[in-house]
Amino acid sequence: MKKVKDLRCPEHSFRLFGKVVKVDKETNCFEVRCRECSKEYTKKMGRKVDVFHYFNLLGFVETKIIPSKEVDNNGR
Repeated sequence: MKKVKDLRCPEHSFRLFGKVVKVDKETNCFEVRCRECSKEYTKKMGRKVDVFHYFNLLGFVETKIIPSKEVDNNGR
């Protein structure tokens, strides 16, 4: 089972920015599943998809759209 890490505002912990699903040790990129983009692309594409944004310490790297599988406890 993967461990998911929440990214939250340090002042207002109710504000969830995203959930880090995976960190690539070689590139230091982390993967965040975007609920809003997943909803939007599911409507556009007519089938359920998951959208993942990738970031490193310098900022945004890329976005991947992946056909959705059954959702597990980690949001994937």
